[in-house]
Amino acid sequence: MGLGYVAKIIEHFHDDSVAVRSLVRRASELTRKISLDTADHLERALRLAETVDLGDRERIERQTAILGLEIAAADRVWHAHLDELFAEMDAFASRLGSRRRRVPERVARLAESVGLATLVGFVAAGTASGCGTVVDPVPSDAGADQFVVDAVPPDGGLNDAGSDADATVVDPPPADAGLGLLDEVIDHWRDTAPRRAVRSQDLPLFDPPNVRLSARRDGDAIRVEVQGGPETITTRWQADGVVDGDGREVVWRPSSDEDLLCVAIRSRGGVTTTLLRPGDVPA
Repeated sequence: MGLGYVAKIIEHFHDDSVAVRSLVRRASELTRKISLDTADHLERALRLAETVDLGDRERIERQTAILGLEIAAADRVWHAHLDELFAEMDAFASRLGSRRRRVPERVARLAESVGLATLVGFVAAGTASGCGTVVDPVPSDAGADQFVVDAVPPDGGLNDAGSDADATVVDPPPADAGLGLLDEVIDHWRDTAPRRAVRSQDLPLFDPPNVRLSARRDGDAIRVEVQGGPETITTRWQADGVVDGDGREVVWRPSSDEDLLCVAIRSRGGVTTTLLRPGDVPA
């Protein structure tokens, strides 16, 4: 759920106060800062694309990897601010609870009078016959030897009509449910799923490696492995805390739950950056 959306929910369900206005204002300011930071990184990427020599693949891929790592480092700071503000919003909502809308006094008195009148009428009806009357009595056909309220339809069994040949299924399949209709549907069907564009191998970044990080805890450390992508890759790890190892697999010892591990993976087809936080790894 977005930060601005959470702020609007707090503003709507809680009475106007200094605390509410402060949370809404801080959410707006943080959203603005993150948007401006994103725009700055986007402008850097555009300047690189505008000025670089397309034949200089080495520079393009190196600058792309560096920019990706810088974005990941900036995200680490923004994630810490987001976590802090979300925690304060959650604590605020838990402490005060939902706002109780006050019912107008005239409506409350009317509801009380209607409820009292209904109760008096119910008691009077029950005492008129000398004993209480059940409001919703069991239907008269509820006995074991009486007719069932919702009986099975007469054509529900094979032997109900006297012979198997005369038995009729209540909801028979439609006449067009055969394979002929299915074949017709297949003939008119086409795959509309998005397809990944095929780029010329003469261009840089024509096929960035498609990878993911697999992580598991090992005591106070986290073992991280790059999975997928081509067989031959180079990696550049960047993290808070201590990282031991290189290549596809490292051992990461974060110093806090707010730490961030990022890796830039480079192959012949291009560069990919991906990141991991301690909270993403199951305990």
